[in-house]
Amino acid sequence: MKLAELKAKGGFVPSELVAKDVTWKRGDEELAFTIYVKRQSFGAMEKLFSGDSDQSKSAKFISECIFLGENGKERISYEDAYQLDPGLAAVFAQAVNEVNGAKPKN
Repeated sequence: MKLAELKAKGGFVPSELVAKDVTWKRGDEELAFTIYVKRQSFGAMEKLFSGDSDQSKSAKFISECIFLGENGKERISYEDAYQLDPGLAAVFAQAVNEVNGAKPKN
């Protein structure tokens, strides 16, 4: 296979955001809304989870991958991601995994 063929077949991660409908259950309330997920390349994922940083890797993962607002124009800061409700953080992490090719849990 040639490089051009590999690119044409989707072997490289595109930069556009992916709209993803999610549902977050908080107590008796269920909220459905759309988030935008940035696909992550092999190199980006490796960089994200390597190193000896004191920062939470999960909060960093969410702040790098999840966007909100109209067409994903709002980025979640690391500080905000760190303070997320654990259930909502799990919803965001699952959406990122699904967009990046991981199979959803049933």
